[in-house]
This record gives sequence, structure tokens and C-alpha cells, in this order.
Amino acid sequence: MKSKLIIVIIVGALMLAGGIFELIYINNAFEQLEERVDELLEDEQIDLQKIDETRQWIEKKHKGLEFFIPHFELNEVSVLYNEITGAALAGDDKAAITLLHRLKEYSVRLNDVYSFRFQNIV
Repeated sequence: MKSKLIIVIIVGALMLAGGIFELIYINNAFEQLEERVDELLEDEQIDLQKIDETRQWIEKKHKGLEFFIPHFELNEVSVLYNEITGAALAGDDKAAITLLHRLKEYSVRLNDVYSFRFQNIV
């Protein structure tokens, strides 16, 4: 009986630790995405090198976030970022900036949805 209780406590602690890790990982990923988008928006012209670096970063994060977030939401981020890349490569900075603002807002909203907040519990 005593060993069963210890196992239940250990499993519970591992589940709690996993949940905390998930929250921190998701929060950090979306905050970093917001920072990268802000860096891109600071420049008067779209920097193609920064666009490519951010695209590579998104591809790496996408693989890790797939464990915690539904794929269709992550695919939306990837597709949106590819639209930004296409607009930047075409020299359409206005469209790229508009899409960057959309990506930033989407990132904020996804971070809110997957955060530990009272609104998400109720």
C-alpha cells in the first residue's frame, strides 16, 4: 500500500513538472517569435537575411511545439510566415509588414490560449 502511494505521488509530480515545462516552453517560444517580428518591423525596409533566419528558427521551433500545440495552428504560423517571405522576396514591403503585424497578433493570441490563465480554466 505504501509503495502504491509513493508511485502515485511520483507520477503526479512528473505530470506537474511536465505541465510546467510545457507552459514555459510555449511561452518562451511565442515571446521569442514576438521579439523576432518586432526586430523585423523596426527596420524601414524588410531585411531578407533576418527573414530567412527567422524562417529557419520557426522551422526548428515548429518541430518542438508539435508536441504541445495542434498541428493546424502551427501550420497556420508556417504558412503565414511563408507568405511574408514571398512578399519580401517580391519586394512588396507593405504586404510583408502587414503580414508581420498579423503574425505578431496571432503569436500573442496563441500564447494566451496555451497559458495558464483563469479564462482558459473556466
